[in-house]
Amino acid sequence: MIKRLFLLLCLSITAISYSQTNFELDLDSIQSEQDAEKMIDRYKSNKGKIVIFNTEKHLTRLANELYDLSVGGKKVYETDINKTFYKVLDKQSIQHYRMSYILLDNSELSFEKSEALKFKIMSKFRRGQRFEDLASRYSIDNSAYTGGDSGWVTKGSFFDEVENEIFNSYGVKDEFVAIDIPSKKLTFLILKTHSPKQIEELKVLKMVEEIN
Repeated sequence: MIKRLFLLLCLSITAISYSQTNFELDLDSIQSEQDAEKMIDRYKSNKGKIVIFNTEKHLTRLANELYDLSVGGKKVYETDINKTFYKVLDKQSIQHYRMSYILLDNSELSFEKSEALKFKIMSKFRRGQRFEDLASRYSIDNSAYTGGDSGWVTKGSFFDEVENEIFNSYGVKDEFVAIDIPSKKLTFLILKTHSPKQIEELKVLKMVEEIN
């Protein structure tokens, strides 16, 4: 009886060890984002997800250690209860831009009233009122809570009309312009705060393995 229990215990330990080894082997074999998505689906209990790090937004110790890795590189962080794996799927420099903006809703305003509101806000700014205060008061966008700052974003984050203005005046800063989006009855009041620039981004697979 004792021998049988001992044998069952050994088989259980072996099965667990094999499972853990199999998980790490699968992780090491990943070559693409598609492979990563398949692994996330295969190991649902490991809370897998693909996360993006960039060198402007993420400045933690973890992020800095990941930036030092090449594509395919892996970092493992272990605690008493789990192991967290990070595997770099892709690394590239991507053009980003940043601006401050006030978003106005013209859906219930006549043309004359919407033009008057634009003029009023832009005049207040040119007379010295802080853009952050104007954004907080007038903008309907969530960025109003951060003074209208968009943060560093990639192309495709805003309407084409907005991005054309940003990229067609490459290098221009501190210019305040109004851009109407008639199809959406919206107006963007944009303050060009930064020139577009290349920012390194990492695409990373994160997975967590519980320690039994």
